[in-house]
Amino acid sequence: MKIRDFKDSDTSQFLEVVRHLQAYELAIYDRMKPVEAIGDWYIKELQEQCEREKGFILVAELDEKIVGFATIFTAMPQEGEFDELDFTYGFISHISVNPEARGAGAGKQLMVACEAKAKDAGCQWLRVPALGQNKQARAIYEHLGFQEQYVVLEKTL
Repeated sequence: MKIRDFKDSDTSQFLEVVRHLQAYELAIYDRMKPVEAIGDWYIKELQEQCEREKGFILVAELDEKIVGFATIFTAMPQEGEFDELDFTYGFISHISVNPEARGAGAGKQLMVACEAKAKDAGCQWLRVPALGQNKQARAIYEHLGFQEQYVVLEKTL
């Protein structure tokens, strides 16, 4: 397993992984865009955010095939809460491993690489979001030392 930066030549395989993630999340959160809507625009959006928030798109490669990815932003601003101090933090905005590659350590290696990028950038905190119903991801993140800090509850009206 090799973790490295995304290259333009990864586009096709990368979008395959993103579409797996989209399908999984769509099954537990009905406001995701349809899988077939995911295209090159997705990568462009990530790259633009990487420029703004000092980020990186990382891929997990196994036997010359992209089997996972993560996006880490190392300068996310926390501002606008009038009763809190403004600060910046590292933020893993996306992470996914294709179903056939799960259990091979790609997810953990991607998380470790994201944490290293955040530390190298001087981040004091690192955050990763998870859908409330994604109990598997939440358990993995907690196992890696993440703790709930801010929980948003929602009610359908």
